[in-house]
Amino acid sequence: ALARDHTYRHGVAVATPPRGGEVRVDLPLARMRRIRAFTLVEVLAALVLIAVVLPVTMRVVTISIRAASHARHITEAGQLAELKIAELRLLTDTNSFGGSGTFPDKPEYRWEVTSNYVNYGCYEVIVRVVWREQGSERSTSLATLIHPTKSAEPAEPEAAS
Repeated sequence: ALARDHTYRHGVAVATPPRGGEVRVDLPLARMRRIRAFTLVEVLAALVLIAVVLPVTMRVVTISIRAASHARHITEAGQLAELKIAELRLLTDTNSFGGSGTFPDKPEYRWEVTSNYVNYGCYEVIVRVVWREQGSERSTSLATLIHPTKSAEPAEPEAAS
């Protein structure tokens, strides 16, 4: 039986038994190296596996990045539409319930507002936010009902009598 400590002399493995002395093992050094190394077939198989798996993995990463970018745009556009609707709620002039423009802080987005009179002084206001993504135009819309007030000033509290 071979001990754990062994050396190589002249291409032959030499082991030291637990009680001392040397035991000669007739395994040439070339054979010992071949046992420890990868064969050419194993290396080629690993390269083929990498060549198949790597492009698929890169495609999945690319799709994930595009999906994350699209989700970010949708979220930002929704927030900008809510901001525009909040701005429109403060207006008293119903002629302002239409038009288009850009957002000063986000120039890559633009807005379009349309409105329709519904009933009882209410207007359906639709804010559409548009942006360009991957070479094509994308958009999201948000609609609400707005009843314009006669004054943008907050009502004065009644004085106690």
